[in-house]
Amino acid sequence: MLWHFWHDLRLPISINSQSEIQIDFLLACAYGILIVEVKGGRVGIDDGKFYFSSNGVNYMDRSPFAQADDYKFAIINNNILSSGVFVATACAFPHTTMSSTNSASILDLKYKLWTEAEQTSSKCSFAEFALDVICKERQMKNWGDVIMSDKDLAISISPFSQNRPTFWNYSEENYTTIVNWLEVQNLEVFRAIQQNKRIIMEGGPGTGKTTIAKAFIRKYKNLRGVYLCWNNLLASKIKHDLEIANIKNCQVEQYIAFLSKLSTGKDSISFEDFQGAPNCIRTKVNEVVKAYRKREGFYPFDFIVVDEAQDIFDKGIKDVINTLTSVDSRGLTNGRYLVFYDTEQGYRNDDRQLRVFANEISDFGAHYILNENKRVPSNKCLVHCANKILHAESHEVCNIIEDFSLSNPSCIKINKCTTYREGIELLKDIYSRAKSNKSFSDYVLLSSSALRCGSASFYDRLADIEWIKELTHKNLSLQSETLSLTTILSYKGLENKHIILLLDADKVSDKYELYIGMSRAILDVEIIFLKK
Repeated sequence: MLWHFWHDLRLPISINSQSEIQIDFLLACAYGILIVEVKGGRVGIDDGKFYFSSNGVNYMDRSPFAQADDYKFAIINNNILSSGVFVATACAFPHTTMSSTNSASILDLKYKLWTEAEQTSSKCSFAEFALDVICKERQMKNWGDVIMSDKDLAISISPFSQNRPTFWNYSEENYTTIVNWLEVQNLEVFRAIQQNKRIIMEGGPGTGKTTIAKAFIRKYKNLRGVYLCWNNLLASKIKHDLEIANIKNCQVEQYIAFLSKLSTGKDSISFEDFQGAPNCIRTKVNEVVKAYRKREGFYPFDFIVVDEAQDIFDKGIKDVINTLTSVDSRGLTNGRYLVFYDTEQGYRNDDRQLRVFANEISDFGAHYILNENKRVPSNKCLVHCANKILHAESHEVCNIIEDFSLSNPSCIKINKCTTYREGIELLKDIYSRAKSNKSFSDYVLLSSSALRCGSASFYDRLADIEWIKELTHKNLSLQSETLSLTTILSYKGLENKHIILLLDADKVSDKYELYIGMSRAILDVEIIFLKK
């Protein structure tokens, strides 16, 4: 089942002398919406009154269940939702054991309370708990059996995606605060859904997918796992991060390299095999993993994490998960895995039917969407501009970029060079800026594919300059007083404060590449058009 969820959702609705409401968690599915009020620490109840018991007894001003109901009626009474959308409420006390909320069974709300017992049990996932609460309350209120279609669900949740401004001016000063938010808040989101063994998460750039992946690996640090992605640089970054955290249980591999290590003899697989037709690739991958299972001493992985899965959905990842995460080759059904993807970042996503492949895996697990309105370390102005590029027709891209140049948004700077030499002088200025600020690691040069074509390409010329370092999986984490250089597509899954995009002025920019490049930026993008 498809779930949409929000954390720390703030809505400008006045209630109880407050100018806004703040909902800890809001989940939405075809059956309705669930508002969850969370109370951390030890919680108790005395004669109907709830209290915190961490440092003595501190009574709450209002019951958590009443708080959740306040938010529910605030949303309903202010016509935030279209009519016909069912709204239920629940509470979560993840650090508390509580067998009931009232001695009178008719008043007991335990059926909609998630406690430490549920948190530590593997019998029920949080998604199953949420659905059970919604269905029980529907039944209690004689709501009927009608559920929302995907289109109706999208319409019903649209108000929650519009409650934050599209443009948010970021600065160096508040960047640390934003990163701290990402690390803390996304891990809280992760803890709320971690009871599921099979999780599929969809989210755009900057929604924290990779952060949650690392948290998942840390959680299962005593189990044997593997992290897979298509991008060599991303694999190198994750491997470095896990080494710093002293986490040694998870093998980190680029997808083709991983399969190559599994294969031997006639069942071997190489990079060349991945240049063929998708159905041939999937057949080959299936043969490799089945042969690997037959080897003496084979033991399945305890978990698999797939990051940026849109790059490998059509390259046999379904068979890898199914075959290598279970003793009976039914890993999709009973294995443990975490899959992250964003079909909009998938090259030729419609032709490759990425959504179809995503749904094939989603049918076996809990499917979550990380929504756009989360406060993430991506400049909202950049997200808006990048999306405008992505959803435009190819022939419109040049005009849109020209509009950016005229409107001069604070997050985007555009330079048009008449010669390569002029372009290199611009890069020298950027190098000087990074040197004076001692911030070389905050800048990265991303080249379009067009600038790397042919012999003696502009990309090759740049890579030979002494103050420019071409990024590889070996030097990605090494500090140096140079500007880093790689291609746009090689940097997928990674991000940096300042992105410098190098584009060929003589060729129409590939909107997919341009979108990927712009969405790598945390603070700003500088686009440099180079003309021979």
